[in-house]
This record gives sequence, C-alpha cells and structure tokens, in this order.
Amino acid sequence: MAANTLVYSESALRVKAAFYNKKAMVYVEGTDDIIFWEQFFDKNVYKVEDVGGCGNFKSYIQRLNNGEKSFIIAGDLDYSLYMPSTCNSSLYITTYSHSIENVMYCPHNINHAVQRLARDSRIDSINEIESFYDRFVSNVDKLLILDVANNIFNKGVKIFGDSCYRFLDQKNLPEVDSNKVTNFYNQNVKCFEEKEINHVKDVLQSEHRSKRLLIKGHFLTEAVRLWINKRVSAVSTKNPQLNDDALYEALVTCHDICTPICQERKHIFDQIKEAEKEIVFV
Repeated sequence: MAANTLVYSESALRVKAAFYNKKAMVYVEGTDDIIFWEQFFDKNVYKVEDVGGCGNFKSYIQRLNNGEKSFIIAGDLDYSLYMPSTCNSSLYITTYSHSIENVMYCPHNINHAVQRLARDSRIDSINEIESFYDRFVSNVDKLLILDVANNIFNKGVKIFGDSCYRFLDQKNLPEVDSNKVTNFYNQNVKCFEEKEINHVKDVLQSEHRSKRLLIKGHFLTEAVRLWINKRVSAVSTKNPQLNDDALYEALVTCHDICTPICQERKHIFDQIKEAEKEIVFV
C-alpha cells in the first residue's frame, strides 16, 4: 500500500476479501458511504470498505478499466449519464439518481422519519413531502441547468455547492426564494455560451427521471432537515432540532416500506446481479 493512501497493490486487493473471510470486496468513496451501500450487499459474501476519497476512488475505476475483476466499486451516478463514460465495467455500480443522498431523501423514508420523531405511526406526510419537493424543484430548475452545464463543459463555476441554504426564504424556511435563484442565474449564465445552455435544456427535457433525482444530493440536505423539523413540530408536541449527523442517521438506511420495490433499489440490485456474473470471487 502506498504511503498515506488506501490504494493497494493488485495482489493485495485479490487476497483482501479472504482476510475478512468474505468472497469479494466492495469499495466506496468515503466512510459516510459504507452504511448506505452495506444494505444492498450480502454481508456473508461482501465486505464494504471506503478507499479514502475521490482521488483514490478514481484509481479503482481505472483498475476495472484495465480488466481487474476481483472487486466491485459503488458510487454516486452524479451527472455521468450526460458525459462520456469513464468506466464500462459491470463491476462499477452506481445510484439511479445523482447521489446516495437523493436515495436517502425518498419521500417514504422522510415520512417514516417524521413518524418516529413524532412518536406516531398514524401520521402520513407523503402528500406534503411531495408537494414540498414539487415547489423546491420548480424553484431551483434554473440552477440545475447551470450545474449540469458546469459539469459537462467544465466551467469551474460553483452552482449548487453543498447547501441550498443561501437560496432559501429566511422568512419562510425551508421554501426557496425564487428571486435569489433568478438573480444568481442571471449573474452566472453569462459564464456559458447560449448553445451550451440549450444543449443542457434539451438533455433535461429528454430525462425520464424526476428532477428531484437529478439535483445534487448534498444541495437538498438543509431543506430536508428543516422540513422534517418543521413538520414534526406541526403534527406533534415534539420539537426536534436535527443536525446533519442526526439526519444522516435517520435516513441512511431504507426501511423497506415501499411496495413494490422502488426504482432506486431495483436499479442497484439489478446491477449487483450483473456484477456477480463477471466478478471473480476468492
């Protein structure tokens, strides 16, 4: 293993699963990703481990491109569908939506969290959650166009960032202030050529996925956190003040409350089935 990294030699990678008494390794980008991905892999077969960051993760992608078949890597889809593929191996498994946070912030998962925090399983917030998402997505649609364009054309402009808070209406949290979004869009659209913006609009127009699934997951976090706090206070005597860590703990694992299986989970399980046709188990 190279100094100060989690990048192992080819021979070390091939025996690592055996060290854990497993048949194969699943590598994810960071420590926060482990619990999320563990729920999809058979613990009797796989050991899920992080590689210490994006830079190391890319090196594992390259190893799959070079023909390595002894492990699986699992990560966020991001905006990769709109750009040339970086890996064609079936051993590279991705989310259906932009990132794991989009999966975590499923309306059913949020509804379950509200019930637990309010201590009342009779509370059904699905319609309210979906209405909130509809408003949110509609109000940040211009930002999505810029963020996708920024990634496709490598402009280096910070659009979504890691939080939506700067775009929220401070008098009506967690609703979006459309004026803030419009002002930001008008200031930053100048960084792009008209044909680039039109290209992204065409790409998004042809998307079959909900736009909630396309938005950068981290960008949604603050809005989801504030919405849950507000909803629980409205439907119960509880007054939760979830921080980001508590939100992660509440939502990182799907509670199997969707019937039939949701598209997110089906997408991942289908990929695992395909990966198992190719992987070389120890």
